[in-house]
Amino acid sequence: MLSKPIIESIKLLLIYFALIVNTISAQTYISPVLGYDFQKVISSQGGIIIKFEKKGYSHINPFIGIKVEHKLYKSVLFNYMSKFAYNKKIHGNFLGSCCFHDLIFKYHYFENSIGIGYLWRNRVYVNFARSYSLILNMKIININDNFNEQSPPNKINEKGLKISTGLKYQNFDLGIYYYKRTFTNSYNNTYYQFLDGISSFGFELSYNFKILNGIKWKKSAECPDFKKKKYYYTLNDHFINGTIYMNSHELA
Repeated sequence: MLSKPIIESIKLLLIYFALIVNTISAQTYISPVLGYDFQKVISSQGGIIIKFEKKGYSHINPFIGIKVEHKLYKSVLFNYMSKFAYNKKIHGNFLGSCCFHDLIFKYHYFENSIGIGYLWRNRVYVNFARSYSLILNMKIININDNFNEQSPPNKINEKGLKISTGLKYQNFDLGIYYYKRTFTNSYNNTYYQFLDGISSFGFELSYNFKILNGIKWKKSAECPDFKKKKYYYTLNDHFINGTIYMNSHELA
């Protein structure tokens, strides 16, 4: 049976491609994406409190992705993005009953987002998106005693809001975004529940390939109204350069 996040992702894709079909005069682009994410994490206030080594937006991780953007009208954009971060790492520690524990939280992060944006003068864009994310292969590593444990394979998902802005230059998009988590079922996971207050900002660079230029309907040209006319011809009474010329006369 499919999990709820996967079903949500399928719904997003169906909505997206339905809009593409209904707007056949629009342009569609597909773009590989590279970027860096700067994440902020605070400790959950219940149970064990983790003290994170880095403060603020200092948990840095690269990501790759793919974006499909649909230009509905001259300035309205509709887009779907899927991005993946491999082995995201968050460093923290806590003082247990007998000793100090130096921990690294490690996991894969898979995010799907769907958004709508506005393009100003074909150069500057702003975009608002809703994201649905999956947390995969959650592990905790204790650096002190080289302890490495993978959490139970419970499904962890997140929802969030994302706003981005940037510039378009030729086939390149260079943007900056801000993300805020609004929901998570992290209480299902032994370790991920310690990570709270997640938000991030980051940079994205993409290169656009046009895959659909749209269908432009042209009005059929009106056929000219030809009136049938009859002519008779008479010989001129002179030659020019050895050529005989004839005069045409319209019949009444």
